[in-house]
Amino acid sequence: MGAQVSRGSTRSNNSAEDKLVILQDVVIGVCVAGLLGLVWQHLSISQHAYRLVARQTRDRGVNLLDQSVVLRRISLRPSASSLFAIRRVYSFEFATLGDERYPGSIELLGKRQINITLAPFKTETLQGENQLDG
Repeated sequence: MGAQVSRGSTRSNNSAEDKLVILQDVVIGVCVAGLLGLVWQHLSISQHAYRLVARQTRDRGVNLLDQSVVLRRISLRPSASSLFAIRRVYSFEFATLGDERYPGSIELLGKRQINITLAPFKTETLQGENQLDG
């Protein structure tokens, strides 16, 4: 009889171990899904930053170089709409006359544009003289 009790307790131990393994698998799956969601959201916001920069450079009559924005800083900041939001600062380069590269940056809080900065740059006037703009 002692052997039968031993087998019964082994079954319940195996069942508890099986449940623990299943719980671990679920936790790992949720963590992986969350990480993939964060990566997807980051890529979406990076594309949004690129579209904002492309529009701004087009409106100012300059050319966005390398067709890209590069993430330079990321941090958490307080937000009016939620407890906190992710602040991202991207850099980019642009040109006016094709002879020089000028730096620029855009700052986003979540998906909202906070600031965009273009360095002072040269433009051509109607008389062909260069003037400083920005």
